[in-house]
Parts: sequence; C-alpha cells; structure tokens
Amino acid sequence: MTKPASRSADALDAEARAVLARVDAGELVDLASTLIRIPSFKTEETPVARFLDDFFRARGYAVDLQEVEPGRLQTIATLRGSGGGASLMLNGHTDINVPEFFKKDYHSQVG
Repeated sequence: MTKPASRSADALDAEARAVLARVDAGELVDLASTLIRIPSFKTEETPVARFLDDFFRARGYAVDLQEVEPGRLQTIATLRGSGGGASLMLNGHTDINVPEFFKKDYHSQVG
C-alpha cells in the first residue's frame, strides 16, 4: 500500500483558514440556539429530526429520516461532492438525557 503524499503544515494551515473564513459564526450560534430550544429527550427526538430535515434540505443536502424505533426518527443528511476525493462523515446525537424534574419546566430552563 502506498502512502499518500504528505502536505506541508503551511498548506494545511492555509486550507484550514480558507474553510474557517466561510463559517458564519452568527449563523452557527443561531443554529445551536434553535436546536437547544427544541426538546429532544431520549425517545422523543422526532421534533429535532424533522427540524434538521428541513434545515439540511434547504441547503441542498439529500436527507433521509430513518425510523430507529416506532415513532423515533433520526436524520441522515448527505452533501454530495463533485470530485472523487475522500468523504467526511459527521455524527452526533440529537437526544438528551436529563432528570425528570428538568423535563417539566424545560422551556424556562433554556429559554
């Protein structure tokens, strides 16, 4: 097996800077703030899955809602590239596990 050609640290730094320059910090904070406000307790993740479905579709992703158990959906979003390069997969949990007392007054806790 041949080893891929190594890239210089300067080239990687320049590429990282170029990617980060395209990140809108305000949009990222808005997304996180919106997600926090959607209750997604364990076994009740469907509302956040549906939000993410709309969010990713609006940005050109192919989206599948997968029913992992009856009534429990998870979102799988795929953004196809245009070249033959490597793929990147990001994975995260949309459910939260909190004490019962927190569930009763969730919106006042995160509002």
